[in-house]
Amino acid sequence: MPQKIHIIGIGGSGASGMARYLHGLGFEVSGSDLERSRTVGLKKLGLRIADFHGAKNIESPDLVLMSPGVHAGSTEIRAARHKGIPLLPWQEFLGRYLSRRPGTGYMVAGTYGKGSTAAILAHILEAGYRDPLAILGVEDLAWGSNLRIGYGDAWILEADEYNRHFHHFHPSYAALTSLEHEHVSTYPTFTKYVEAFQKFFGGMRQPQTVVMKQGIVSDELRAKIFPRRPFTYSLTKDADVVGKIVKEDLAGSRFLLTALRFGIQEQPIDLPVPGRIHVENAVGAIALALIGGIEFAAVNAGLATFRGLGRRFEVVQRGADTTIFDYAHTPDRIRAVIDQAKQLFPGRRLVVLFEPHLYSRTKQHRDGFREALQRADRAYITDIYPAREARSKLRTLIHSQDLLTEGNQAVMYAGALPDGIQAIQQARTERDVVLVLGAGPIQFAAETLVR
Repeated sequence: MPQKIHIIGIGGSGASGMARYLHGLGFEVSGSDLERSRTVGLKKLGLRIADFHGAKNIESPDLVLMSPGVHAGSTEIRAARHKGIPLLPWQEFLGRYLSRRPGTGYMVAGTYGKGSTAAILAHILEAGYRDPLAILGVEDLAWGSNLRIGYGDAWILEADEYNRHFHHFHPSYAALTSLEHEHVSTYPTFTKYVEAFQKFFGGMRQPQTVVMKQGIVSDELRAKIFPRRPFTYSLTKDADVVGKIVKEDLAGSRFLLTALRFGIQEQPIDLPVPGRIHVENAVGAIALALIGGIEFAAVNAGLATFRGLGRRFEVVQRGADTTIFDYAHTPDRIRAVIDQAKQLFPGRRLVVLFEPHLYSRTKQHRDGFREALQRADRAYITDIYPAREARSKLRTLIHSQDLLTEGNQAVMYAGALPDGIQAIQQARTERDVVLVLGAGPIQFAAETLVR
């Protein structure tokens, strides 16, 4: 095994968790990332991290790992290849490692909902004395990190479909939370997107068990994706595991769980975080845990320790001001977040600040974004954050202003991200609820909106 590991893009949502894990295992970990705000916690651990990408960062590591957001032409990638140092996406390395690690793997796949479902599952398995390893792409607020180092026989991960990264993993238990055509640079058609999930679920370790949110695919697609009929979960439809919400407010939710296969009928469960989205993900996590042999007593105990995730309908209140941060960057997720805010804050004006993420996604879902943003009382759209598509030819073919609808004065183009933040600061009143939506720098820059 390598002793010195360098990670390019070490501050990435998943790469940072990988860095923490490797550091905890005793490896000498270094890295580089252009966004300093993403590496503060890692530097506190003593990791040597450069705030630039350059060949001199590649001194003498035994292995170089890279984050998905790193451009293939990176000087560090070229330097590693020139020196003959093994170079892998961090997901591939982790997949190889876990394939040799004894234990049971749990993974959560889907266009969205992966992080919350995986995190809640980790809390349940922890309460069930499984002491799981969990590496997330988002900070768990109870852990203060995106990593839970466990020494038990279970590991939990999000199944990232971008660039087919989830094909490197072979869990025994997996869930599918959602399916909306995404990552069009990797999957130009929805058929290709579905085929990637088909390969992931078909490559699970035997014996395999799958749970799926009811109603997200047709019977025809379900038969194509899964080798055998999956267990199902739902809030509103008949399913193997059903959650019926009986109370919702800012303090959390209460729902009744029915899972007749396990002798459970309308058992009350409390979730100390607000929102229907979290309840739905909790029901999916509970289904996966029960099927994985976890006792029902661990469910309420595990959920009681869950405090939510950073930037996943994270509600921050300062006096009368309310700001909600959410990673929402697809039309379906934006709709869900706006609708959830309307339910929790009736009668208050909803103001959205949205930073589109990727040229390809914005172009692909232009009409969907238009419809979703119109659900808000007012919305400000900033320039597109290109991320890995900074050099794409698409930058001349799509612009944030293309998400505006003629005659609708409630949705406006705000310009650069700082201009959008300033527009919100000038327009908001104490009675407004501000939704900060997007998967790019907006999630850090917009902290200034929390007064």
